[in-house]
Amino acid sequence: MHHHGLNPESDLRDWPARLRNLVEEELEADETIVWVGQPLARRFVLRSLPRMIMGIPFAGFALFWIGGGGFNVPLMFLVLLGFWMMLSPFLELRRAKNTAYVLTDRRAIIVRSGRSTVAQSCGPEVLKDTLRRERADGSGDLNFDTTIQHIHPSFARTSSMGFVAIPNVKDVEKLARDIARTAQA
Repeated sequence: MHHHGLNPESDLRDWPARLRNLVEEELEADETIVWVGQPLARRFVLRSLPRMIMGIPFAGFALFWIGGGGFNVPLMFLVLLGFWMMLSPFLELRRAKNTAYVLTDRRAIIVRSGRSTVAQSCGPEVLKDTLRRERADGSGDLNFDTTIQHIHPSFARTSSMGFVAIPNVKDVEKLARDIARTAQA
């Protein structure tokens, strides 16, 4: 088990080629990678277990009704929903494997490859105010930027950008703050 982020080049080589290429496309010519990481798949999977467990009776109940001759579109929809819920750990696992977190000498980048590619980046002015959530094993989340969007006077949605479920979250936070300091200087 090698330590993530201490040698970004070797970590990048372990990634699927598609994800690696997407990361390289995001970088400016003179930008240096300081740290790379991916979410801990097990954290993503554990988060989806309750959904999976709920999906079992859901699909079973609907199939039972269909078996009794009650086939109709809403029931079929319930079956599909139940199966989707049961598959959620596998979908989450794939999502974790297709997510790349990168710290460069000037910003944080998140790249997700899937049916479409999503890339977000945060500059030094945001990195200096990171919010860290740490678990007992040293893994955790780093939130860089939380924006609150008021969609309706009585309803606000917060969307945050950050690295979720990464190992050694404290070390990565320190790197992010150092980048913010030097890039702003």
